[in-house]
Amino acid sequence: MMISVIIPARNEQQVLPGLLSSLAAQTYSNREVIVADDCSDDRTSELAEQAGARVVRLERPGGPAAARNAGAAVAQGELLLFLDADTQAPPDLLERFARAFGVPRPPTALVGRYHHQPLNPGWFPRYKARLTELWFGDRMLCDSFETNLGAIGRETFEALGGFDERFLGADVEDYEFGDRVWQVGPIVMDPGLQVRHHFPGFWRNARNFYSRSRMWVQLRLSGRRRFDRSAATPWDAIASLLSLAVLLWPLGLLLVDPAIWWRIMLLLLIGFLTGNRRLLIHMLRSEGIFFTLAAVPATIVQQSAAACGALVGVLRSLLGPVDSE
Repeated sequence: MMISVIIPARNEQQVLPGLLSSLAAQTYSNREVIVADDCSDDRTSELAEQAGARVVRLERPGGPAAARNAGAAVAQGELLLFLDADTQAPPDLLERFARAFGVPRPPTALVGRYHHQPLNPGWFPRYKARLTELWFGDRMLCDSFETNLGAIGRETFEALGGFDERFLGADVEDYEFGDRVWQVGPIVMDPGLQVRHHFPGFWRNARNFYSRSRMWVQLRLSGRRRFDRSAATPWDAIASLLSLAVLLWPLGLLLVDPAIWWRIMLLLLIGFLTGNRRLLIHMLRSEGIFFTLAAVPATIVQQSAAACGALVGVLRSLLGPVDSE
C-alpha cells in the first residue's frame, strides 16, 4: 500500500524542515510526500523540494482546505495521510497506519492526537498539550477528522468531495468534513498514534478559540448532525460562560453593591472550579500544584474567548450561513 502524505503549508519555513526530516526517517518506505504550498512568500517550497517532497503551488491563497485538496488531487497513493506542517512524526508512524488499513475491513478513517510533550518550549505550550491530551484521552471514536494526523482512503476522500474550500482559515473544515465521513462510516481514533506539535502562543490561541468556537456554533445551528464532544460538552460550555462571567466581574462593582457582588464572585469561582475539575485534576497529576495554579487564570481567559465566540456564533447564525474569516 502506498501512502501519500499531504502537508498544507503557508510560510512554514521555520517548522516544515523538522517534519520532513521525521518523514525521511520513517520505517515504512512505500510513500510519497506532497507539500501543498498556499502561496507562501518565504522559502517553504524551496525547502520542501530540497527535502525531496513533491510541491504543489496554489495559484492564489485558498486556505488549508484548498491546499489539502490540491495535494490530494495529485496523490498516487491508495491512502491519504494528512499532517500539519508544524508537527513531527515518530519513525513508525506510517508503518502503523499501513498496518491499520492493511486488514480485510479497514476503518473508514483513522486519526491520532498530539503528544503531551510539545516541540516548542515554554509554559503555555505545555498547558495546551496537556489540555488536548485531556480532550482526546483514550477515546476510540472521534467526531472530527483530525487533519493534524488523519488518514482516509483516496477513493473515499474523492467520493466525499474533499474538504469544503469555503473555509479559508484553519477553522472548522475538519469538523465539516468529519460530519460527511461519518455518513459513510465511523472515524476511529487510536490514542497511540501521536505527533509532537508546535503550539501557538497564549494570545494567538485565545484568538483561535474565539474563531473556532464561533464557527462550531454556526455549523451546529446550521444542522450538522455531529459535534465535537471532546472539547464541546455541555459542561465545557457552562464552564466557558462562567469564565467569561469571572473575567467581567470587576465591571459589576460599578453597578452592584460590593458586598453582594463579592458573594456573586464566590459563587462564580465555585462554579468555574466545578466545571473545570477534570482539567485541574489532570494538570495537578501531570504537572504539579504550581503549574495548576497558573492554569486557572489561563483557562479563564481561553474559555472566555471561546464563550465570546460562541455568543457571536449564535448571533451570526441568525443572520446568514456559516462564513470564514
